[in-house]
Amino acid sequence: MRYFVSLIGAAVVMAAPAAAADYGSSGPGPAPVSDWSAFYAGINGGYGGGRVDLRGTIDGDPASVDVTSSGFMAGGQIGYDWNDPGSGFLIGIVSDLQWAHIDGRLTIHDDDTDANAGQRIDWFGTTRLRSGFVFNDQVLVYATGGLAYAHTKTNLDDGTDNFSKSNTGMGWTAGAGLEYALSDSVTVFGEYLYVKMQSQDVYEDADMDITSKNHFHVARAGMNFRF
Repeated sequence: MRYFVSLIGAAVVMAAPAAAADYGSSGPGPAPVSDWSAFYAGINGGYGGGRVDLRGTIDGDPASVDVTSSGFMAGGQIGYDWNDPGSGFLIGIVSDLQWAHIDGRLTIHDDDTDANAGQRIDWFGTTRLRSGFVFNDQVLVYATGGLAYAHTKTNLDDGTDNFSKSNTGMGWTAGAGLEYALSDSVTVFGEYLYVKMQSQDVYEDADMDITSKNHFHVARAGMNFRF
């Protein structure tokens, strides 16, 4: 939650120069957006972190470890919103793709084995519905949810052999956000998402069988250009 609050603050900071310029002059502030219905595209950046659950067996014995992950991301999004100006209700669809370096590593201690284990998210994306209300024609508050997809790279080292495997998997995501209109065509936003990926098989042989499940939080700020 503290990351979400920080990035909402970042969005406010991004909006502050324009607002200061408007209110510092004799004219009014940013012009209200009478209708938010539009296609849009934009950029974003932020921070992600969560947990990788590694489960399986080593030499026939159960083994499990929870690896804490964290890292940064940057990417872009495209979408479309439909807005009813009379009620302020808005519903839309958005898809984003993120470069990421969300990494977690730990050492698994077993009676017979010391195994280093780690997993990194190289990229991920979401395709979501979002719905909310526009207040004063300028501030959008919304909830969002939908599909998630991610590419992970898992490394395992049992002291003798080193193994690496890449996977692309599916999952789901849900969250909320706030968006502020600087003009008819430019908005800034802060957003929080929770992402949970499906379980993946990352390693299997005669001595070791390991699966992973990755779930993480995303807090980011960005800018959209509406057209």
